[in-house]
Amino acid sequence: MKAMDCKYGQVVRIVGDATAPPDAPEVSHDEVVKIFRLDGMYVNGQNEYGDRVYIPAWQEVEVVDEPK
Repeated sequence: MKAMDCKYGQVVRIVGDATAPPDAPEVSHDEVVKIFRLDGMYVNGQNEYGDRVYIPAWQEVEVVDEPK
């Protein structure tokens, strides 16, 4: 599934290498991210440490948990 197709609040795992925008925290393969919203070319979310992260909208992800 592409990151841009995720619903707000879904928890996903990054599949493959993700390219973060300049000056944004790096996102690693297998990192778990809570999805917030699509913001242009990137989807913003929160990693397991509470940091705001940006992943490309076309990034492949797998759903770990559905929003409640």
